[in-house]
This record gives sequence, C-alpha cells and structure tokens, in this order.
Amino acid sequence: MMANTSDGIVACLYEYYVAYEPFFKGKVRYIPLPLNTSEIEFQPIADEPEKVNFFIGINKVREKFKGTDVMERALARVKDKYPDKVIVTRVESVSYDVYQKLMSEAHVVLDQLYSHTPAMNALLAMAQGKVLIGGGEPYIYDLYGEYDNRPIINVHPTEDDVFEKLEWVVLNKKQIPEISRKSREFVEKNHDFLTVTKKYLDFWK
Repeated sequence: MMANTSDGIVACLYEYYVAYEPFFKGKVRYIPLPLNTSEIEFQPIADEPEKVNFFIGINKVREKFKGTDVMERALARVKDKYPDKVIVTRVESVSYDVYQKLMSEAHVVLDQLYSHTPAMNALLAMAQGKVLIGGGEPYIYDLYGEYDNRPIINVHPTEDDVFEKLEWVVLNKKQIPEISRKSREFVEKNHDFLTVTKKYLDFWK
C-alpha cells in the first residue's frame, strides 16, 4: 500500500532496489548510504605490509546470517598456509570504541559474505582506507555510475572462493596501498553525505 501510494521510493542498497524495481520501475531510485567522510580519519597504508592483518568481527547471533562463520573458516585456512605472512584480528562482543580501534590497526576487513553491496560497516572500513573483502558484485557499480574505480574484493558465498580471495591478497600484498587509496576515493565520491543529500533533493524535485 505504501509503495503504491508514494510518489517515489529510495533504495539505499542494491538488494532493496532489485526487490522494488520489477514492480515500481517508474518510481524507484537507488541512492547510496551517506557518510560524513570529513569526520572519518583516512589511514592510508603507505607501504606493502610485512604481514597482512585481516580483521573479522563476530556477532554470534547473526554470524550465519552474515556469513562470518564461512569467512572465519577460510581465514583459518589462510593463516595455517601462510603463518608468517598473516595476522588475524578476531573481534567478538567488544564495545564499539574497541571494535573501531582494532579495525583501524588492520589492513583488510572481511564483511557480509551474502550481500551484493557494501553496507555501513564496510563503508566505514573503506573510508578509513581498509581493503574490503565482501559484497561488491560487478553490476552494483552500474547503479553508482562508477566505471573506473571498483576497489571491493568481491566474494561468492563459498568457503573456497573466500579462501582464494584471501590468498590472492596475501600473494599480492604489494597492491594493498593502492587498493587502500581507491577505497577511500570510492567512499568520498559516492557516499559523502553532501553528495547523497543532493541526490535526495534532485529526486524530490
């Protein structure tokens, strides 16, 4: 009823957009999630790290829903295969401040195995300059109108695929500084709150 009587529908994730688009094609618009990027410190990874620090946050209530159980198993395999090249920062049941501090010390953040688009936690990590391994399917960039900078290391929902992507990062860690810079640029361009606000105003008009 709400969708039928509204003049327009804003979808802030691809998952929402693709649900509405077949039925409300003329009135649904994708507008990204907003972040005040000026308040998020960019922590560029200037040099190739000696060891890659992978960060994974565990929420026991939602781990199967978010796929962190699968990601954690793949991460353990990478750690076993490359013990001298990998650090795993596993966070569970800590305060938000501690969570943010530990994430800020990492190079790579694992988030949301089953998603197609980065949500808030992933975007915060990218804004800090972290390499994101998570949902970033090629077709989501079309909604952004982003054809040049595609920094998310996309994973498919299998343990083997996650392992392969993690291993690629370890074997190509010299690329981490470049992906770090592109992650920040992506969020500044597509998710800054003033840019997003203008899209809302344009849609309203």
